[in-house]
Amino acid sequence: MGNNAEIVLRKQSQHKAPKLGSGKTILATNVAISLEKHEDILAHIVFVSCSKLALEKVPVIRQELANHITEAINHAPSVVIFDNLDSIISTPDSEGSQPSMPVAGLTDFLVDIMDEYG
Repeated sequence: MGNNAEIVLRKQSQHKAPKLGSGKTILATNVAISLEKHEDILAHIVFVSCSKLALEKVPVIRQELANHITEAINHAPSVVIFDNLDSIISTPDSEGSQPSMPVAGLTDFLVDIMDEYG
């Protein structure tokens, strides 16, 4: 291999390729858009980008989620899409690293809201 090829390969190996996801966000977004455009489906679509809430304090996260769920209930029938829900859930490994909610707390909160309106 010539020197030029080795330099190119060395430079390429120094720059890591961007991390690609599995496409869940694109899928969720396209499902929401398709549902809104589909005339036979009479459901209100609420798309919640949880990653935008990831650095918020727990009371703010709860209030935002409650607002989105209230919107869905007020416009029933509705479909609520929680995109990147894992971004607002803390795990035992991540305690203290960000102000997110424990899984049990989020689950209880969502169940309470559904019980209240269900």
